[in-house]
Order: sequence, then structure tokens, then C-alpha cells
Amino acid sequence: MRRMNWRGAFMVELLRDENGTPWFMELNGRMWGSMALARRQGLEYPAWNVALAVDNGFQPNPAPVSDTTLVQRHLGRDILHLLFTARGPKSAFHRDGWPSIWHSLPKVLAPAKGRSFYNYDPDYPRYFLRDALWTVKKALKR
Repeated sequence: MRRMNWRGAFMVELLRDENGTPWFMELNGRMWGSMALARRQGLEYPAWNVALAVDNGFQPNPAPVSDTTLVQRHLGRDILHLLFTARGPKSAFHRDGWPSIWHSLPKVLAPAKGRSFYNYDPDYPRYFLRDALWTVKKALKR
């Protein structure tokens, strides 16, 4: 990114396979949809981006490292997961590793310490529900 003289926010997405090997998925030169998740971890990317635009020498303070494991969820994605597991695999290729609805249901519905919805704000509960509905509708249209 330095060689391209990139200024501003960007994100690199890596996914790990079942062996733990990271695989490059994409590079986005923009803020990403799960910004609330990063901010909950103390990574104030939007504010840092503004500060960098004002002051080229800006360096953010490192985010505090928590020893608490946080599990951040998205209601719409959880609903989709349950719908997909209930539907079953589309091909024989996926059948062996496909989770059952009975395995997924308690994992999605059971409350747990340190688990919350990253896009839930008690001041705007309607947004949380609207976002979940939009996510499900958008996926089902495909």
C-alpha cells in the first residue's frame, strides 16, 4: 500500500482453512461493513482516518489488548445460517461437512458470556431489526 502511495482506510480479508492456513480473499480500498466490530475492539478506524487526513504524521495509539474472548454476532447472518442448514447442501460434495439444523440451533440461540450482536445499539433497536431483515431478504433474492 505504501508503494502505491495509498492514503486512507483499506482492509485485507484473509480466511483460514480447516488446517489454519490463511488464504487471501480480497483487498478493499474503503471502510468495510463490519466497522462496528472493529470499533468494539477499540480500533477507531474512522476517527483515525480523519486525523490522518488532517495530520500526515498522525499515529494512533495501539488498541488495548483484552484477555477476554468476545464473540460478536450478526442476527441476519445467524438467521441465514439456520435457513441454510435447514435446507441442506445443494450438492453431494458438501454433504459430509454440512452441519445439521439440530446442531446449529442451540449454538445460535444459546446465550453466552462475552457474546453480543456487534450492530446492536440500545438507542436504535429498530435499526438492528431492519438490518437483520435487509440481510436476509438480500440473500434470499439471490
